[in-house]
Amino acid sequence: MSVYTVDLISSFKNLKKGALLVLVSQILGFLVKGVELTIVIFRLSVDNVVFKNFITYCLLILHITLIIFGIIGFATFLTAVKYLKKYDPNYGIGLIGAFLQLIGLLFIFVSPITFLLTILQVLSAECSGKIVFFVNQVFLVMYMLFSVGGMFFGIMLISMDKIDQSFKIAGTLYLIGAILYLVVFDIGAVFTMISLMLIYKSSDRIIKEPQKRVESS
Repeated sequence: MSVYTVDLISSFKNLKKGALLVLVSQILGFLVKGVELTIVIFRLSVDNVVFKNFITYCLLILHITLIIFGIIGFATFLTAVKYLKKYDPNYGIGLIGAFLQLIGLLFIFVSPITFLLTILQVLSAECSGKIVFFVNQVFLVMYMLFSVGGMFFGIMLISMDKIDQSFKIAGTLYLIGAILYLVVFDIGAVFTMISLMLIYKSSDRIIKEPQKRVESS
């Protein structure tokens, strides 16, 4: 491909931005798991209500923060794919994938937040119990949607090898990560994080390539 259009360059800018935001969300997700493990350890060894509540509030803030980064990230991916569809309509599968992951993300983190609110006694035990039961039923379906969405988005990235070969590698890793979400979520997340780094790097390289002339679409 000798020329990149303005729309295609815009899609790469959004892919780069989206990859960074989702990557930050993933990193915060691992941080949350680390803090949750810390809570378990301290509960076994320290009976300190103030400290426990402090950690719980930190968890709540981290959950909300990673959700915000994730939502903005996948919304940015949606914008990127809209531009990509102008280049090749087949990339529309990525639009479906990003949308499914966006919806899945919202529900995946509702249950932990409800749990945290229960710890903080914001919700009554009876009320929170009913909410958690309902959320967990929906959670299983949305968890599947998040994984399926990742597969669709990964397939789109693989098909972008005609733009840049590095996207094929990124897409393969993203696809593997989405499949592994159904087996071991954390391992799948690691594959996805590596893929996001490649998406960021590839998009940035294309945007900055000096030999490519930007042509108005």
